[in-house]
Amino acid sequence: MSIAARVGAVVERFELISDEIQITGEWAFDRGTYQWRGVPRAGGDAIDDRGKYLVILQRQVDGSWKLARAMDNSDRPLAQSTRDAG
Repeated sequence: MSIAARVGAVVERFELISDEIQITGEWAFDRGTYQWRGVPRAGGDAIDDRGKYLVILQRQVDGSWKLARAMDNSDRPLAQSTRDAG
């Protein structure tokens, strides 16, 4: 589920900044930071968020890459987090 879907927002801006990309055999990872801005569908103030991400990819038989795992965490304080509690 996308960040915007979790918070019920329409994303106005989204940016990934890769800090490190490594490829070893059939595995690769991309580690970096993200930032985005969204407007809640229900109205209200825009949401600005930034944080860190890690994506792990696996090379397929045809040479393409498929997402194997992904994780992110916001730099926002927990009380202001855009994440669902459950």
